[in-house]
Amino acid sequence: MTDLAQHLRAERATLRSTESPAAPAWWEARRDEAMATLIARGWPTTAEENWKYTNIATVLQRGLPPAPPPSFTTPPAWALREPLPEAITLVFVDGHCLGPALGADALPAGVRVCSLRQALAEDHPAARAHLAQEPALAAQPLAAWSTTLARDGAFVYVPTGVTLAQPVRLACFTSRGAAERVVQLRSLLIAAPSSELAVIESYAAAPDAADVPCLVNSATELVVGANAGLAHYLLQRGGEAVTQLNTVQATQRADSRLRSLVCVLGGALVRNTIGTRLAGAGAQSALDGLFVAGGDAHVDNHTTVDHEQPRCTSNECYKGILDGAATGVFNGKVLVRPHAQQTDARQSNHNLLLSASATVNSKPQLEIFADDVKCSHGATIGQLDADALFFLRARGIDERAARSLLTWAFASEVFSRVPFAALRQQLAETVQQRLGLTGLTAA
Repeated sequence: MTDLAQHLRAERATLRSTESPAAPAWWEARRDEAMATLIARGWPTTAEENWKYTNIATVLQRGLPPAPPPSFTTPPAWALREPLPEAITLVFVDGHCLGPALGADALPAGVRVCSLRQALAEDHPAARAHLAQEPALAAQPLAAWSTTLARDGAFVYVPTGVTLAQPVRLACFTSRGAAERVVQLRSLLIAAPSSELAVIESYAAAPDAADVPCLVNSATELVVGANAGLAHYLLQRGGEAVTQLNTVQATQRADSRLRSLVCVLGGALVRNTIGTRLAGAGAQSALDGLFVAGGDAHVDNHTTVDHEQPRCTSNECYKGILDGAATGVFNGKVLVRPHAQQTDARQSNHNLLLSASATVNSKPQLEIFADDVKCSHGATIGQLDADALFFLRARGIDERAARSLLTWAFASEVFSRVPFAALRQQLAETVQQRLGLTGLTAA
């Protein structure tokens, strides 16, 4: 038996013996399937094309222990310091949900916002129908790891024909803890046919834990029903020693709408694997991203847009800002299958290098097997515009401020697409803090 198999089976046995209440049999069976998949596949290595720029084998092979529950059972004050007044909030610390959702007093009939653990205890029919049933997610090794060992996560369900006007915020924190550890989360978000849902999934360190090393591995499954709309915002502001691994996979039915925004503003090593499967005719997806990294941080965004059906559209734009000796990666694949005629797919990746030591590897990909399509992709890597810099300095702005203003102009386009004012301003302030600016508002 391999070390990986021994490690996973031992942790699965511990998890099964300590869960209260016990998980439904169907979930245990799916977890066993995920574990078998991971054992057969093994950890990803740089020998694989999809992982050639990001080496996580070293930290995975260390066999870090799972994070224990925090010593408190309700959200601490520091977890609510950045409120989104209009949001329904679930707070997680070290992968454990603390209390019921905040602000969920008057939800429309049938809407459920709770921890995944609670949904499993209720044996919610939507969880039974959809959880771990998406093949594209099951094939991802880190998602299989989360499915196998996560104790908790989020469950959000909006029934047919319902619009949830308030966004749902999943506020996930890592604490100081006693030792380096693994934080696992497994979430399922469902917008049933003709419904509307927005979810903000954010990751950060507790105020005293910014320098604490730990590994966060999360998998989030999005189900977008026919003619439904789902917006998913993934915000990462992890501590300077955190390894953050996120897998997000969406399945879209006919005429559905998906909006995805990934914003990376922290973490030592970040790998995001984002995918959507346009499985119904007329589905639309918009994937945007911004990553800002300095020091010796490493940020990898790996996306896949799978056009399975005809008349679907996808638009994707990722931007990277790298300083110091940071490394950035963008690997975006658009796949147009033979049946997906009249596809309209656009993809772009733009990167700004602020130092001579920063590096970015950009790899946009198009694979087209249909003949009646409109597809385009492109990538740019460059420095700040010298003429624009001269223009600002000629008007009395010092070089540092001029460089920051131009960098902000490059980044702020992404924020203009966020519909929630409080969230838009929080993102703007965080980026401005990184750039040494204050007092500007998002576009």
